[in-house]
Amino acid sequence: MFKSLFALALLAILLLSTFAFAEDAIVLDQIIGAVGANQIVAGNEVTLIFRATFTGETGATSIQGIANGFRVYTTQSLAEPTVAGYFEAAVFDTLSISPNWGDCFEFAIMPQAFGVDGIGADTVGIGAVSLENNGFPIGFDQQVCYITTTAHSEGDFLCIDSSWIPPGGRWLWQGPPSGSYYPNWYGPYCFEVVASLSCGDIDGNGGEIIDIGDLTYLVDYMFNQGPASVVMAAANIDGSLDGVIDISDLVCLNDYMFNDGPAPECPDL
Repeated sequence: MFKSLFALALLAILLLSTFAFAEDAIVLDQIIGAVGANQIVAGNEVTLIFRATFTGETGATSIQGIANGFRVYTTQSLAEPTVAGYFEAAVFDTLSISPNWGDCFEFAIMPQAFGVDGIGADTVGIGAVSLENNGFPIGFDQQVCYITTTAHSEGDFLCIDSSWIPPGGRWLWQGPPSGSYYPNWYGPYCFEVVASLSCGDIDGNGGEIIDIGDLTYLVDYMFNQGPASVVMAAANIDGSLDGVIDISDLVCLNDYMFNDGPAPECPDL
């Protein structure tokens, strides 16, 4: 009964509203388990956390309805949509917000999941409607939900994109008096699936011993336009949190190999 009321309320918003594009957005805000900016390790769990921001720039005074879905897949799972094993079934849930979800929206179905089996593409999402409560107020800027999964195939790409969800089939927010909006989405967000490497294994040969091959590889990359490391996080050996590969990493590697310096420290591995 509750789900039926929610679906009717959301569908009414979709049918009776005009649509516009908004500067408000849902963005990928934090990644747990990534190595560097755009790589994840095969077999390691990764969690992607999303932030919703509502500024009121489009004239809406609050957000009274939301319907936002996410599509989880890999390039290989789309190429072979009946084959399992490329990624684990997506786990999706909301995060605590202030004010809480119940104070913002009277009707909410969260999370929603459609075909979540790790085959082809998984679709998850969140839907909520407020008729009398405050919804998202102007200035709302919080992490609202997360997706957790694991990709398994080295050389594959794990991707998260926006998606339709029932009953309306649109990615939207509704805010009076202006109608409904398509909040910005800057995806798809894709991450290369790489093999697990030890810190300092810059040439990617899988060895745990740092040798002249790793030093040569780093010098070529920095000064001779050589290829990047298979896992760039393995070359960020100076312990810096910015992920930038620079002269400091080369100095640390040289000191470790020839001057009894400290062992490499890779914060993202």
